[in-house]
Amino acid sequence: MIHEEPQDWSLETINLYDAVECLGSSYSIEEKAVLCGYYYELDNQKIPLIDQFQDEYERADDIIGEEGRSPEPYSVINNRLCWKHPDHGGCIYIAKKLLDQKGDDKEWDEFTIRYLIEEEFLDEDEAKEKFEECDFTEPMMIRYITCMRYIDTGEQVDDDDFFQSIGININDLHYQSDWING
Repeated sequence: MIHEEPQDWSLETINLYDAVECLGSSYSIEEKAVLCGYYYELDNQKIPLIDQFQDEYERADDIIGEEGRSPEPYSVINNRLCWKHPDHGGCIYIAKKLLDQKGDDKEWDEFTIRYLIEEEFLDEDEAKEKFEECDFTEPMMIRYITCMRYIDTGEQVDDDDFFQSIGININDLHYQSDWING
């Protein structure tokens, strides 16, 4: 007997709304339904439950109303929906010249004394001390990351897969990069 019910872990109301908003127009309604757990399996195929998916999304939309909201960030890694795990993440560093070569520094900040004063709220002496402690031999860029968990299992996304999903070769990270994963 086939159970045409969403997965036990399927997203509901606000979480479903947030995930759908994050997925945007990059995915079809069928893909969104499957990523959010609205499918059943038949002959090793995931069959989307579009009506149930749309009903739940409309319910969430009614709850949110016209005010809208800023959705919690979801991502797709390895064709699976993931959410940010707020207790796991940290600070990563990469050489400025590597980012310049890639031309992708929009989510990075240049690591300077001024950065430490403005972003970490250190006074000038503290900022100078922390900057010198890092003992970087070349200009560096800094970025804060939040690790991800798969929605369907709750397991942590592997570091290599996570960094690949955000366009970073884990081998390019400076050894002082520090994040907590697990």
